[in-house]
Amino acid sequence: MPEGNFDSSNPAVPAVLAENTAQGDGVVGKGRRGVVGESGLGTGVFGFSKAGTGVIGESTAEGGSGVFGESTKGEGVRGVSHSPFHGGVVGTFYSVSKEPLNKRQRYAYF
Repeated sequence: MPEGNFDSSNPAVPAVLAENTAQGDGVVGKGRRGVVGESGLGTGVFGFSKAGTGVIGESTAEGGSGVFGESTKGEGVRGVSHSPFHGGVVGTFYSVSKEPLNKRQRYAYF
């Protein structure tokens, strides 16, 4: 597969644009880190959706995190909701234990 470096000097024009018009994936990255976003001026990786979730993380590794956040000068993970019915960050725990979980164990709202 060919390699390439692409650039754009126009802030309104992306260096790379990939579009799948058949509702498939636009970009797939495979490697030690499938996709890497880096910025010296703003957001490293941005996700947006009009009809679904902007960013999803999933891990099947033992002890792996679906989403991980770390910061040296701010919150590691921040969530904001503008809905009066939903939290900014919600964590849900499902156990394979046969013992029933109490309400505090099942849901954590921040």
